Amino acid sequence: MKNQKGVVTIEFSIGFFVFCIFIFILFEISLIGLKSAVLDLALSESIRASKNQWAQASDSLGDDYLESFNEYKRQNKRNAIWKYFMDINSIKTHVEYYGSITELANGSQNFNTKSPIALYKIDYQYIPIFTSIFPKINFKREIVEVQEYERNKFHN
Repeated sequence: MKNQKGVVTIEFSIGFFVFCIFIFILFEISLIGLKSAVLDLALSESIRASKNQWAQASDSLGDDYLESFNEYKRQNKRNAIWKYFMDINSIKTHVEYYGSITELANGSQNFNTKSPIALYKIDYQYIPIFTSIFPKINFKREIVEVQEYERNKFHN
């Protein structure tokens, strides 16, 4: 009986260590899921706001849907709760414009910001809290949209 003194302490310390690691892994997986969902929401809301905005005809730089897409992101970083979970400045946005579905299928992008079809892209690199367990994760999202105020130019 004297040989078993302290066995409970050793078992508890090993079990508690494994339990803590398990909790940290669950936390990290939950954070990955949260950031993925936040990116999806941010992308869809930014696109909704920018594609519905009337992009006025002008030759000035930045007067296009990409600018309104980025402006929506800047405006909402002050009000959004998700600013506490991710670095909004590390989200990279890009918009490619296409005149028709055929151009989109062929990948022949045009640079006319008043094109009826736009491919919105968002890229975010997630650096995990526990870098020894999880690798860096690169979130990429792409959505094809018909621009609301350019749809009269839409053709196959």
